[in-house]
Amino acid sequence: MLHQVGPRLAWRHLGIAAALVAAIAAVAFEAANSRVVHPAPTDCKVSSGAHLSLTRSYRFVLQIGPVAGMLMPYQVRASHVKHGEVMLRGQMVMPMHGPLHHLELHICAKATRIVVTNAHPTIVLVDMTAHGRPRKLPIAVMEGIAAGRADLHYGNNVAMPHYHRYRITVTCTGQRTVFRDLSP
Repeated sequence: MLHQVGPRLAWRHLGIAAALVAAIAAVAFEAANSRVVHPAPTDCKVSSGAHLSLTRSYRFVLQIGPVAGMLMPYQVRASHVKHGEVMLRGQMVMPMHGPLHHLELHICAKATRIVVTNAHPTIVLVDMTAHGRPRKLPIAVMEGIAAGRADLHYGNNVAMPHYHRYRITVTCTGQRTVFRDLSP
């Protein structure tokens, strides 16, 4: 047996239904527009051949390796490359003489090992074997294509003759460290 609902009750049910629809829409809107917060990447591990230096605030890990293929983000997306470096800022330098090496500097907060993504370090090289003048390295900000933000580093490809010894000075926000007697 069906009961008829009076006009007042019908409006009340309609109001409740509208409120439910509005609440569901608000929850759906919030879920669709909320950003997922990922934990900050951490790294600055000292792998084989890397050099570690600590300052008051930073953990610097310097590595000199074989020359790296450096690509812009659009090139990585277009070609689906899986190896090499993606450049986030700066520009690649192709020195004209000497064997090329890839110099990369990882910077992390000393206390947390969180990768510092917005640093503006200076890197100065001195070839101690050839009694060379200091050379300021143009900085590119990059990360390994497959590694992501945990591999974010600063540096570039640089001409460094084999068997030469180098002194590399790094300065970041007034904190300076010197890596001595390095060889590629």
